[in-house]
Amino acid sequence: MQIVLLGPPGTSTLELGRKAASVHQLALINPNDILDQIAAENTELGNITKEAREHGRNSDELTFAALRHQWPTFTNPNGYLLHGLPQNVHQIELLHTLLAEEDRAVDLVFNLKVDNDILVEQQVGYTQCLQCGAEYNLYTSPPLVDRVCDNCGGRLKQRPADYEETMSNRLRLYDIQMAPVLAHYKSQNILIHIPDQGDQIATLWEIMQQHITSA
Repeated sequence: MQIVLLGPPGTSTLELGRKAASVHQLALINPNDILDQIAAENTELGNITKEAREHGRNSDELTFAALRHQWPTFTNPNGYLLHGLPQNVHQIELLHTLLAEEDRAVDLVFNLKVDNDILVEQQVGYTQCLQCGAEYNLYTSPPLVDRVCDNCGGRLKQRPADYEETMSNRLRLYDIQMAPVLAHYKSQNILIHIPDQGDQIATLWEIMQQHITSA
């Protein structure tokens, strides 16, 4: 089985992906991890990847060159779970070509659907104690005293002042970028939306698992 797991930045997709890959013994393929591994190699591809990542210039071709380079390490008779990939129509074509070489195709596409306002609140409100690491959310679970940790009295690290605007812009760009990808998989009747209203991972996993076992 080949599963694609998508979701906007700041969601729990990677945790869900790890759970699904472990339970169903699938190879977990995370493009960011692959690019980090390749960038650490003292090879031509490694040097190109390192430079591209340092300057924020990853191309589809580079991403899939790195993926193809690592592909033999993912060989798994049970299939794959691809996290956060594909991210545009061109990547759909590149992924189709790669899977077709093994006579495989994408079977299920899960999209973690979160209201942008909820996601912004979760991300902007996140804060952590610099001393003991305790985590809070200024909107949903604030400390008793502003900017002071309940556990140790340490100072809390908060997001930069412009983080809300930055996060909102990222989510808008993500929605625009992913619209044709989701439309493509919807036309194939393999797209499943998992609504997330701030639920626990266990709740999201239960929904995902029901669809996997019934596929």
